[in-house]
Amino acid sequence: MAVVISESGMQFGEYTEEQVFHIEKCRQYTEKLLPNGIKSCELKEWLIPFQDVFRYELRDEIRLWKISGFVVINEATARTRNFII
Repeated sequence: MAVVISESGMQFGEYTEEQVFHIEKCRQYTEKLLPNGIKSCELKEWLIPFQDVFRYELRDEIRLWKISGFVVINEATARTRNFII
């Protein structure tokens, strides 16, 4: 079954159920964060760690293609920069 995530008026997906992590069902969120007043997590907070993971996983390709750097952006930023329509 396809999963589409609605956030801030945008649609993200389609993803398989295995590709989606439901923070609202996570024990750390329900037992530690939510009771302490933390009501939501921003997708943006995950972009920098993804960038680090990609840099590590693609290190051979980065060296081979002499890529000096890259950034990971979210859909909203891509739309404002007209990378996607």
